[in-house]
Amino acid sequence: MLDAPERRLQRIASKTRHGRRRQRGAEYVTPPIDAAKSAPPTTVAGRTDRLRAGGESIGLATVYRVLTQFEQAGLVIRHNFDGGSAVFELAAGEHHDHLVCVRCNRVTEFVDHVIEERQRKIAVENGFAMTDHSLVIHGICSDCQRDSD
Repeated sequence: MLDAPERRLQRIASKTRHGRRRQRGAEYVTPPIDAAKSAPPTTVAGRTDRLRAGGESIGLATVYRVLTQFEQAGLVIRHNFDGGSAVFELAAGEHHDHLVCVRCNRVTEFVDHVIEERQRKIAVENGFAMTDHSLVIHGICSDCQRDSD
């Protein structure tokens, strides 16, 4: 069963494919729902490169505009990690945190329930009513470590 953001994304993709609401570029930028759920976060340039590699003629500005519209509709989340470009990911699924490579800017998602529980305890111990949080770990990914050897 699709959750709310996935249903909205599917509805936008459907409307653009059938011409009821033409949103230039959205039909190319909107990934298939199942692929988007497992896809890593992507930059505008990364998404544009993948579309062009697939034979689509689409500009960087179009991809940026469509992803920004999806963000405003609550379909995607934008992250601005230190030193890198904005990264977009589908606004669905379990809360997760991020590992960011300081060399290649690759973003890796991870879920650790022990860390999540510890963060809740820290908030309670400090009399803090936590409404949201994010954890970003910066380092050097295994590919970049291997390349520097």
